[in-house]
Amino acid sequence: MSCAKTTAIILLSVISFVPLTASADEYVVSIDFENPRLAQIKATIEPDGIEIGMNDDGDQGLEHGWATFIENIKVTSTEGVTYPLVAKKNSKWDIIGYQSGSIKLSYNVVLGHDQVPLNFGDNGAAYSNDSGVMWAGRALFIAGKPARDISIRFELPENWIISTTWEQKPGSANTFEVLETQDLLNSAFFAGTHEQFDLSAGEVTLRLALAGPNTLSMREQISHSTGQYLDYYEAVFRSTTRASMLMIASDSSYWGGEVMGRAISLSIGGEAPPGFNPLSVLSHVIAHEIFHVFIGVRMEIDQESGSFDWFNEGFGAEYATWLARVRLGEVSEDEFLAELVNQANTYQAKVDGQLNLVLAGQDKASNYDMVYSGGFIAAMALDFLIRNDSDGGQSLDDLWTVLLQKYPRGGTSLTLPGLLNTVGELYGQSISSALEAYINSPETIPFFRNAQLMGLSYEDGKLFPSENATESQQAMWRKTLSG
Repeated sequence: MSCAKTTAIILLSVISFVPLTASADEYVVSIDFENPRLAQIKATIEPDGIEIGMNDDGDQGLEHGWATFIENIKVTSTEGVTYPLVAKKNSKWDIIGYQSGSIKLSYNVVLGHDQVPLNFGDNGAAYSNDSGVMWAGRALFIAGKPARDISIRFELPENWIISTTWEQKPGSANTFEVLETQDLLNSAFFAGTHEQFDLSAGEVTLRLALAGPNTLSMREQISHSTGQYLDYYEAVFRSTTRASMLMIASDSSYWGGEVMGRAISLSIGGEAPPGFNPLSVLSHVIAHEIFHVFIGVRMEIDQESGSFDWFNEGFGAEYATWLARVRLGEVSEDEFLAELVNQANTYQAKVDGQLNLVLAGQDKASNYDMVYSGGFIAAMALDFLIRNDSDGGQSLDDLWTVLLQKYPRGGTSLTLPGLLNTVGELYGQSISSALEAYINSPETIPFFRNAQLMGLSYEDGKLFPSENATESQQAMWRKTLSG
């Protein structure tokens, strides 16, 4: 299953402050009914030095990054003087002859992202269907110096609506105010004839944009799953936050999801992966991506070189998703045990004595099973150790609560040494040492050995509660399942 991945929500109550911001930028995005795959952008921005550029994070393996689809880019001064441009790596350009002040920028973006191979799917970039177009901000916008209170106006075909996380300006249905440049570049929106409606869960308001007959037939399931996972994560991680979010769900040929800022983009395939029914796959994808939104931008994480991909995806999102699903009754105990075996076998098949979890994130697409299944198995193995060492008084869930408090968005970044130190402070040095071995050593994580601490036995390819499990072990396992 493709769960793409990355992560993020800009919280309304804990927004990171961007220092030394420029004056407000302005954008106009035009989409024509006859050619909805062409977006025409005009902007007034202030360059960063002499540079303008796109968000080069997660460029999906495109040879020329997001700039692959840029055409007719032009920069002039406010007086109309045209500046030459020099294209650079990572979808950036230097403006030759520019000295200071705002510039006028115009360019086209051709939506071809769903027509070429991408590392993790077009739901993290852009796609077009019968209902309209989905754009990720990183694939569409060129920006300059970080700015605040950015104005963006959409010129759309008649009868089209736009679903976005941005605050609508009074008096105009298609003009919005974007808090800061980071929110512009790390965003997504859907424009078209789709259906949209709002949900509330605690302090969270979420707008859903649903496109396509298959997706619309699952409206009730999407609404139910989204609400219950928001409530679950707030309760388990003991963190409530006021937030405004967007979930885009659309018919697709595959199942998957990606988080971009406060937006989640889901692809709902017609056929589920082997062994799953469509509603089960949908629920899993929603739970996985809601976790990313819940955790991703509430925490400041050092993402350099993919060293935290195992942490974000397997150790975090997959661990949280499977525990949430069994605790909410969406999967049975037997199904959960079978999944543990499946994930352990998937991970172990990739163990080669050289690659470890930290290094695997440097090429997440090639090392998918190590990042996702390996990270998940590391989390479960560590959780079993924590429960055993504390006589059931602590669990891995407690770590997320502490990390959310210790490394809030806009504060000190969580690094690998910081993570290990926090684990040591919370659970003891032996647990920290175990985690360090799981993520830095190429040796196999001792998952099945640790499972015995919960009174579980592994025989003939099956994991099951042992008849010889002590009362303490039985209690710890029951608490694992119930939360």
